[in-house]
Amino acid sequence: MKNARRRREPSVRMSAPRLLEALVKEPGKPARLTLVADTLEALQSIVDGPIEVTRLTEENVIVCNGEGMLRGLPRNALGICGTFLVLGRGDGESFGPVFGPRTVRALLGDAQP
Repeated sequence: MKNARRRREPSVRMSAPRLLEALVKEPGKPARLTLVADTLEALQSIVDGPIEVTRLTEENVIVCNGEGMLRGLPRNALGICGTFLVLGRGDGESFGPVFGPRTVRALLGDAQP
């Protein structure tokens, strides 16, 4: 194959996932404010399983393990089993940063300065 040209594959640029401020609440530990990637895989990794989303306040939602009770995970605040996150409601397609972390900590019975 004389003079054969190599076909160039188009380059695909992967953008880094958006980071969101979230409260993470593990059983028996105080809630902590941290940054989490706004991806399904990252959220599933934190809650150790499939996610379930429940409204907490007008501005915030809880993201927890949808199988936490079935798997016998330890009880956490609000009767949720296993680790959960509190994130902002976002735009309907994705989550947003937690709104009012001090207020949310108080709701969780976890008030800190």
